[in-house]
Amino acid sequence: MTLRLAPIAFALSIASLAPSGHAGVLDFNYTQTQLVTSASNGLGPLLALGNGGWISQAYGDVAGLVDMSYRYIDTNGNNTSSFQTWVNGYDELVYVAWNGSQGGGDRGEVQLASIGGSTVTLNSFSLGSWSGAAGKQETVTVTEIGGGVVFSQTLLLGVNNLSTTFAINASSTSGFVIGWTNPWHTAIDNIDSSAAPIPEPGTWALMGLGLAAVGTMARRRRIGS
Repeated sequence: MTLRLAPIAFALSIASLAPSGHAGVLDFNYTQTQLVTSASNGLGPLLALGNGGWISQAYGDVAGLVDMSYRYIDTNGNNTSSFQTWVNGYDELVYVAWNGSQGGGDRGEVQLASIGGSTVTLNSFSLGSWSGAAGKQETVTVTEIGGGVVFSQTLLLGVNNLSTTFAINASSTSGFVIGWTNPWHTAIDNIDSSAAPIPEPGTWALMGLGLAAVGTMARRRRIGS
C-alpha cells in the first residue's frame, strides 16, 4: 500500500513547490503611521481633511507579483501627485482614495502592473460620489497595460446616494489601469484583485513527472484488476 501511494504523495509534494498566489481588497483604510508625502507636493507630511493623507505608491504592492501606482492627472495632462484618503462622505463608502480639482477636467488612475509576467486578475472596484456631485456624469475605463480598453462606461453620480460597483473579472499578464474622470467628485474604493505567478519551467517539469507517475500507477491497477 505504501508503494502504491508513493506517486500520489510525490505529485502532491511537487505541486506544493509552485509559487503561491495572492488575493485581496484594497480599502484605503490608512493609519497615521502609513501616511506619506507626495513626491511632488514639496510640502512635507500633509494630512487631508477627514483624517486622510497621501497614499504611498507602495500601498497594495505584492512582492514579485503586482506593482501598484496611483496617479492624479491634472487638466493639463500632467501626473502631479498620488491620491489622498477621505474617511466618509462619498456615498456610503468609508476610507476612499480621491484628489483633484472641484472644477473637473482632471483624471484619476490606479495601475495594477504585473511583475515578471504574473497573471493579474481585476475582479471589481467601487466608485462613490461626493454629495455636491449629484447628477454629474463621469467616464470610467479599464485598460489593459499595453493593450486595449477592457471596460468603458458613463457613470451618473449621486443615484440614491449609493456607490457603484463595477464587476470586471478580467485577467492579464501585463496588468490594468483603472481610470475615471474628476476624482474630486468621484472616489475609488474596494479594489478587489488577485495575482498568480508563473511557475518556473523546472517546477512544471517536476509536476508533470509526478502526474505521469500517478497515471502509470492507475493504469497498472486497472490492468491488475
